[in-house]
Amino acid sequence: MPPTESAMLKKRSRSGCHTCRQRHQKCDERKPSCVNCRLRGVECGGYGITLTDFTAQSGQKGQMVSKMRRGGPEVVNGQHIPVENPSDMPSGTGLRDLASPLGLTDEPEPEPDMSFLEALTAESLGPNPIEDYDISISSTDLDMIQDWSADTWSAGNQLMEDNADILDSSLLGSFCDPILYQTPQDPFDQYLFSHYMDALSLRLYPIKLDSNPYRTVYGALATESEPVLKAIMLASAFHLSKLGKLPAFAVKPYRIAMQRSFRDALKTQKDEWGLGATVFLSIVFDVIGTGMDTWSSKLIGCRQLLERTLSNRNLKMDSGLRCMLLQYNWAVTMGKTLLRGVVPAATFNELKCIDETSTLHGVAEDIEMAHHQSQWWDNLPDYQMHLFLRQATEYSLTVERLKFTPNGTDELLQLMPHVAQLVNKIQAWQPSVVTVQSEYMESIRHFNEIWRLGMICFVHGEIYCLESSDHLVQTYVEASLEPLRKLTWLQACLFPLFMIAVHAQTEGARAVFDSKLKEMHNVLGFQGPLSVASVLKSIWERSDASVAGKFKWKDVIKDLGMELNIIL
Repeated sequence: MPPTESAMLKKRSRSGCHTCRQRHQKCDERKPSCVNCRLRGVECGGYGITLTDFTAQSGQKGQMVSKMRRGGPEVVNGQHIPVENPSDMPSGTGLRDLASPLGLTDEPEPEPDMSFLEALTAESLGPNPIEDYDISISSTDLDMIQDWSADTWSAGNQLMEDNADILDSSLLGSFCDPILYQTPQDPFDQYLFSHYMDALSLRLYPIKLDSNPYRTVYGALATESEPVLKAIMLASAFHLSKLGKLPAFAVKPYRIAMQRSFRDALKTQKDEWGLGATVFLSIVFDVIGTGMDTWSSKLIGCRQLLERTLSNRNLKMDSGLRCMLLQYNWAVTMGKTLLRGVVPAATFNELKCIDETSTLHGVAEDIEMAHHQSQWWDNLPDYQMHLFLRQATEYSLTVERLKFTPNGTDELLQLMPHVAQLVNKIQAWQPSVVTVQSEYMESIRHFNEIWRLGMICFVHGEIYCLESSDHLVQTYVEASLEPLRKLTWLQACLFPLFMIAVHAQTEGARAVFDSKLKEMHNVLGFQGPLSVASVLKSIWERSDASVAGKFKWKDVIKDLGMELNIIL
């Protein structure tokens, strides 16, 4: 654990390193490099006493006195010789300063706030990015991924050997293999990893501790895959900055470290499983920030990486990989609804579930996925709801296509009984049994009810094309308010909440949705819920200004130039 601010404030150094003394800062005198210098990412001046040339100065008794420098660089013929510092921090570790939170002088300009997804874009590095830092999943990178074949793809993950230490395997949950995992040796990196395992992962999914997928799957994978580890470190630093526990500029070294790691792994065509997980986590982690950045191309890149993983004939399909495949399929299915009409057709057509690709058909069998939905996500919601969502999404796409198809009316009418049958199934849905802590049991019923009503609003709005002002739609909106008030978390529930909220017409109903999203922001320290609340406000304003409420909520999102991320 790094020293606390209070501890550093209590200890005032009179013999600190040269750098801290020059900056008139308190120094913890840690050797060979103090914390201040490590956190700033600068070379520590050291503690050695270096004497300059003697000068003919007289003391009180007339003796000759030398000027003295503590740990400063030696001066030879007017040139500064830097003090050797063998403890330079590893790439991507350490922060630049604690001056800002401590109120000390010489505060640098803060780094511009940057979303997690922007860490995967070349544009985030300025007008002249360094090539080694450019790790965007751009068209060039997608071409590189597409060019890889199963024969040239390197299988297997390589355990990191540098800067590693042993981690208590109990942190990784009861579903992990009983082996020793490795984490960074640097104390602050350990602190960030612990923050992810003990705090951030549970904010992403709070229900079951021993099999939390963000801990058990991705936390374990981070000990084998450097890109995943760097992504987790960046997410932790990013989250701490949002909580006000870290200055914003301190995130930059971790962003650069993740970019380097991802690009290096991408170029060497290794660690395909870890690369896919890194890209997917970057989408999930963006809810810590605005949750409004482009993520469709990242989802496509994730699929291509996973396809390479699954095409390896020697691959063992462990439960962790199936967990991610399941999570990816959920994200793609929701993405098709959120992104239709928002992204170009070429991008939209590449949004495919893993089992929808011809080469991997049947790789994610429903019966197996239902088991993993229960194991990892506690049937919240269960896999049957996933199938409902996929069916409703396909129906909505078919309806949209038939609207612009000559003589498509007959086919459209023939589809309607099937849609009605789907609505009946959703109405009669009996959620699978869940086994969670007792404090969550009451909320489970409310959670499932929000999903049921959200799916019904989705069908009525996106397939039946009913206006928000329709009495039937408003009946479902009003029915959702009470369970929403009683629900104690919104993770894994943002999508159905949004599908209901876009139809809210009264000030009272809108206030409920707005307050729950702000409550989520306050509890979790995520900025994404505030973005959802802001988008909903824009949708409501457009709805109020439209004639008879005739407008499309997707047009608002498209006009905002964003891709709303509510797939958490």
